[in-house]
Amino acid sequence: MNISFSAMVAREWRLVFRDPWLFSLISWIPLLISLLIWAIFSSGIARALPIGVVDLDHSRMSRALIRLYDASPALAANNHFNSTTKGAHALRAGEIYGLIVIPKGWKKKVFLADLHRSVHLSTASSCLSVKTSIRHFLQPTPHSVPRSKS
Repeated sequence: MNISFSAMVAREWRLVFRDPWLFSLISWIPLLISLLIWAIFSSGIARALPIGVVDLDHSRMSRALIRLYDASPALAANNHFNSTTKGAHALRAGEIYGLIVIPKGWKKKVFLADLHRSVHLSTASSCLSVKTSIRHFLQPTPHSVPRSKS
């Protein structure tokens, strides 16, 4: 049973070309999967995701925070709502991907360094990658909120 290596390779190639399923496994299926993966990830990083803002504090500092979110390349904070009910409705309708609620008295909490859950975020649960992108850009940093005197 001393078959040479080249004879074994030739026999395997003959089997591959005779069976359409084996031939597709080494020819067009890997190409199709590669093209599919490229199409999925070709868009790159999420840009200008529409988010809504409910500003119940109406202070200069809360407006500065909204401008910071809007300045982010990943977020577009151009949907402002008067109540959380209207914002939640837009979130459920798919008009926005996230809703930021700045509660009344937020500026005071910031000055008192009581930042635990001071700004609330709700996201559309159907889009995990969008939710991850929004949460990434909303991570608090020690110097992310400018201090103002109003």
